[in-house]
Amino acid sequence: MRRLSIRNSQTVTEAAQQLITEGWSVLDSFAPAVVYGDMNFDDIEDVALVVEQNEADFELTPARALVIGYGTGYGNYELAAFNDNIVLRADEGGILGDPYNGIYFDDQGILTVSEYGGSNWRWSNNYRFAYLVDEWYFIGYNKITTYLHDESEYFETDFDMIHGKILNHYFDESGNLISDEDYTDSRELFPLDHFSRWYQVGDYRGYEDRYYDNNLGYELSFPKSWQDYYSIQERDYGIDVYFTGNSSPSWEIDEETFEANGLYLFSVGTENTMKEAGDSIDDVRWLGTAHGNTYYYFTSTDCSTCILSMAVELDIDEDKRELMISDYNRLVLMMADLDLLLYSFISDDEVHDYELDYEFDPLY
Repeated sequence: MRRLSIRNSQTVTEAAQQLITEGWSVLDSFAPAVVYGDMNFDDIEDVALVVEQNEADFELTPARALVIGYGTGYGNYELAAFNDNIVLRADEGGILGDPYNGIYFDDQGILTVSEYGGSNWRWSNNYRFAYLVDEWYFIGYNKITTYLHDESEYFETDFDMIHGKILNHYFDESGNLISDEDYTDSRELFPLDHFSRWYQVGDYRGYEDRYYDNNLGYELSFPKSWQDYYSIQERDYGIDVYFTGNSSPSWEIDEETFEANGLYLFSVGTENTMKEAGDSIDDVRWLGTAHGNTYYYFTSTDCSTCILSMAVELDIDEDKRELMISDYNRLVLMMADLDLLLYSFISDDEVHDYELDYEFDPLY
């Protein structure tokens, strides 16, 4: 029987503190940030921690990381895995605030990182990792999206990477809960150290379009919910992304190109770009590096898309109103998948094709 225990950050042992590099501290949270158990099958207690940077980059909240330490006996640990591209930052949970929902280790040897956030549209993500043969791997993912004011707006996807099994749960137009099962030929697993949320692409979240910037050397993948409802304008500093709906207010003339791009959503650019924009930028998030430059997501303090939420109040004919409401509903769906889009950022500098050349089935 595995020894399992959950402790909050205040009870982390001095030995576990050895795993924390300079500039990081154990996350102070009501949700479990430190878990102990025999994680690598050697009958010695191991530890997993969520840590947070003591200081943040330009206009960002501090980054967080998942750390795993193997027990070496007598209460000491040695570093086994570290990844700062798993745990969301404190301001990435939407109106609900900090999305961190804890880490958990079960008696099957699976370590789960849990998060929850949103506003009217609520979402939860659960990333699963396990020690397989000789290393920690990302083995699966569960995502649930719900609409606060309509219980039938429920979408759940669970992907089992070991078996290539995809489960979807949702309500049909008659209100019946539908569960369908699919399989993929992919048996590709990714070491925890190299895992990025980008690895969702094409497997179980259903990305349709990829954008690659040849000059700047990075790639973004756009989810199905964004298909046919966005446009991209390339700039010297990066890109601007627009919402392109069916209603006339969703099309605006770009001041630089004089083309109808749609309603501005966000940009991808460098720190210098944000400094030049000054106080007009909002919601800054770090994305990654490409060709030696660091890139950020940011948007504007001026809400271009807010006009769509005002459709009921405007003095317009009913057909135009219905188009605006339809566009607004589409925009809500798209923004529920914004995190998936942002975490698909990958650059030429990154290597992401890790394949195992053997079959195993140790957990089921």
